[in-house]
Amino acid sequence: MNFVEAIRVIKNIIPQCSANEYDGILVKRLEASNTLDEGRTTNQTHIAISGEQMNMFPYLMADGYFNCDYSEKDEQLKKYFITQIPLYIYQDNISYLEADEKSGIIFDENKKSCVCASVVRSRRKEQADQVQLSLITSDDVDFVKFRKLLHTGDFLVILKHKERLSYDCIGIRAADENNGEYHLSVLNNKFYKLPTNTKVDIKKYIKIKDSKVENRNFTISEFNASNIVST
Repeated sequence: MNFVEAIRVIKNIIPQCSANEYDGILVKRLEASNTLDEGRTTNQTHIAISGEQMNMFPYLMADGYFNCDYSEKDEQLKKYFITQIPLYIYQDNISYLEADEKSGIIFDENKKSCVCASVVRSRRKEQADQVQLSLITSDDVDFVKFRKLLHTGDFLVILKHKERLSYDCIGIRAADENNGEYHLSVLNNKFYKLPTNTKVDIKKYIKIKDSKVENRNFTISEFNASNIVST
């Protein structure tokens, strides 16, 4: 399946997505360890992203953690730099997910909210690297509230805005994963992309607060990362 076929599946199940242009698609069926449900048997609180889907997000890379033997890695450098990505969540989708559990998320006049989520790439012993999406102590509160509406078996859909470092974030209940011949499950754990270019200006630190973007300039010495990897 290519990107055009994948976006056709998305737009048949989530018609409101037709209003935006995208160049990246990630669909993940949530396991219990990816949720914030009570009664889980794991202490994990992030959403584990592995394989080709890791390429959906940029991350900051420190040589002392990545470019060395696993036994010699500096664990403190894993979260020394944390990438923060802007995600748009939508009032209609939250209303659909809420049912009897009210989230308390506030939306703007356009019925959407821009929230900040954390991305950290993690090394694992004798296993492939993994991206940890969402650090609940660093994310915007409203993104954590959004995550609490998603449960085991539900689908997390993240769509990258075309040539922009921002995303739409949508939750779909397990029972609603298909519309006729179209099934979200066929996109599960795969990454679909277009051959576009997204410019990421590392001279600016972008802080998202109350749906407003504030820019702050850093010098190169202040922004002392060894490398940046981007989709």
